[in-house]
Amino acid sequence: MYFPDFDEYLYAESFSDSFVQAQEFLKEHLLDDDLPEPSEVLPFAKEGQFTSFVTVPKALVD
Repeated sequence: MYFPDFDEYLYAESFSDSFVQAQEFLKEHLLDDDLPEPSEVLPFAKEGQFTSFVTVPKALVD
């Protein structure tokens, strides 16, 4: 998966694992106070791909 706001890629074994990986990635950056200005528009997805916003539940940060 690709995080355009960070210009970084991550790899996940499954579709469901990709959301867990995304949340962990964002949690690490949130705890480091290292977040760029968030995108307000999802990037264009090529055929066979999709885009999604990911949120980090407050419980993961506490």
